Amino acid sequence: MSNPTGRRKVHPQLDFYGLRAPHGAANRLRLRREGLIEEFVGGRVTYGDWDRLFGCWLKLGKAKAKEIIPTWPILSETGAPLDAARVSATKRQPLPEGCSSSFRPGASKLFYRHFDRIPAIVRRLAAPLGRHQWLALYFASEARPFWRFLWEINHRGELGYLYGCLALAERQGLRSRKARREFAEQIVGTSRRRFLSSLAGRACARRHVKALEKLEFIPSYNETDVLLYSVDDEASADVLRHATRISRDLAEAAQFLPSEILHTNITELLSHVSLARIEEEVEVLSRELPASAWADAARNFADVRTRDQFFDWCDVWEERVAHYAAWPAPPLDMGEGFRPITSYRELCREGRAMFNCVATYWQEVVNGEVYFYHFEGEGLPDEHASVAIALRGQNQWGLLDALGKANAALHPVTYGVIQDRLANANSDKLRETRALANLLGNPGPLLE
Repeated sequence: MSNPTGRRKVHPQLDFYGLRAPHGAANRLRLRREGLIEEFVGGRVTYGDWDRLFGCWLKLGKAKAKEIIPTWPILSETGAPLDAARVSATKRQPLPEGCSSSFRPGASKLFYRHFDRIPAIVRRLAAPLGRHQWLALYFASEARPFWRFLWEINHRGELGYLYGCLALAERQGLRSRKARREFAEQIVGTSRRRFLSSLAGRACARRHVKALEKLEFIPSYNETDVLLYSVDDEASADVLRHATRISRDLAEAAQFLPSEILHTNITELLSHVSLARIEEEVEVLSRELPASAWADAARNFADVRTRDQFFDWCDVWEERVAHYAAWPAPPLDMGEGFRPITSYRELCREGRAMFNCVATYWQEVVNGEVYFYHFEGEGLPDEHASVAIALRGQNQWGLLDALGKANAALHPVTYGVIQDRLANANSDKLRETRALANLLGNPGPLLE
């Protein structure tokens, strides 16, 4: 294949120098025609010269040198070369036992001088590609038309197309220089729809290309593959089509959120509320609400765009969940003066009458962890109390709290009466359990 850049290519022998840094010494850096040579204890890295043969080769001990593709950024956001510790292959990937790497002060200057040979415009164009920076520089060194392509997608805000194509191509393999050169030539010279289809292994339409062009993050292979499938889902496709840009959260929302609540408002909502919080609330409501009520909630979700609107929506439908929830039977017969609260509606009335927040504990009641009674009887005259008992063991309940109106403390006499009645109710419950177990001929774990 002809050399598109017109530069002479020299294959690096990588055994230019037999010198090795003494044990424990700092890495030895030298700029040569072939590029930057970095010798460290146990091996050597060669960073090929931009005008001769761009690449990165690692040699360990007496083994043959092999080309590696750095998957870490080597350029800043402005395209300036980073310091030695952030660029060097000896610092960004694990070395075998017996190898070590360290730098003297001033080592970054040699790395800067080496990578500064790359034209500034190319470095600026490659800078936004993050872990794909090295590949982008390689493509630009092999195929001059790639420079123009990279400039165009930068200018149009379509870098996501390159992100997605690289993620798919890496799965197939870009290890050989031939494969990378062919990728650089085909992504420039082939229609995007056809090229994407060849990488994805499936027929892709313009909508798939458009979805990738909107990406504002660097995806993995799985994220890219899932996004392409999401475009074919009716609800997900509508959200992705209306989005100006596709963030990682939006791509995951299109995949994981129930299709009933995937409306175009989700893009704006994600800028105010985290996807994890949305998933958490939606999962609970979709599970607890009856189908008809969940359908209504999903329709109302289309109007939710801000943080306050989202939590208001949650409050409204969580209250509906409480109304539909199966309320447990009173665990104890507390006797005269104690009225068990047997529904969410009664719990709300108790909260309004006693000026407290007992209604917020409905979930604990439904789960069988807490139960509420209203007390009005023995003790001081006209003293009412909201009594909360909590499960302390198998069929044993303890007093969680007992408070008067507006959470006022009860008189010691009234509080003592409540404690005594609870102890008696627990004893009665235990006797009933023993009697039932003896009747069935199985004492069970409660009576051991």
